[in-house]
Amino acid sequence: MSVNFHKPKKHLDKGIKIPLYLQLYDIVHDEIMKGIWKPGDLLPSESEFAEHYDVSKITVRQVFDMLAHEGLLRRQRGKGTFVTQPDLAGNIGYVYDFSLEMQSLGLKPATRVLSTHFAFGSHDSALMLQIQDGSEIACIERLRLADNSPISIEETYLVHSLCPGIFDGHDYSKESITKVLADQYGIRLVKAKQIVRAIAATPQIAHLLETYANAPILYVERVALSNKNVPIAYVRIYYRPDRYELQSELPIYQGP
Repeated sequence: MSVNFHKPKKHLDKGIKIPLYLQLYDIVHDEIMKGIWKPGDLLPSESEFAEHYDVSKITVRQVFDMLAHEGLLRRQRGKGTFVTQPDLAGNIGYVYDFSLEMQSLGLKPATRVLSTHFAFGSHDSALMLQIQDGSEIACIERLRLADNSPISIEETYLVHSLCPGIFDGHDYSKESITKVLADQYGIRLVKAKQIVRAIAATPQIAHLLETYANAPILYVERVALSNKNVPIAYVRIYYRPDRYELQSELPIYQGP
């Protein structure tokens, strides 16, 4: 089924430093995640998108390529571009909003805040965030659930000097840290560096994830950077591998 552009129209801002393709990507990605465009829907053509948002077809094609790589769109020769529904898996090449990702999969997301507190940066966290040892860090620990089943534990460490008052008036069981950083502090996270490895669950982690001590779990360690290439957030995530998986699509090196 083809879906027309919805109203009111969202406009791209050509007066800011955020590239047009990223602005358009945010709009289309958000609308897919919110179900405005549903799995099976036929999107308007690249030409229609270009005319509607006053951008080039190259910009639209770049956005479609990004969304197709994430598994949110699929192209069918001679028929057009369709919205698809990804499996319960994260693409290791992208960082998703947990709630929107779960909603797109037809699951009910929930977040339980385990703690919010300040700490002084240890050597490891200070090194990741490129700050001095002992600098103040804001820490947010959350349990992520889908359909009432625990999926992951997420520990986020923020450079407090860059986002003072980050805890004030916010409920991080409902709010996105990324969105608060963008809306309140003008900090846009644009890329991340991460490592993924298997570790054994500690008794505390095992209890929260409803598994057993020393069970193998998937551990992700990530540093998120702003558009100024400044480290803002150091994130540690512990996943139950029987309930969540990370996927990636890699090019094959053919040699010289």
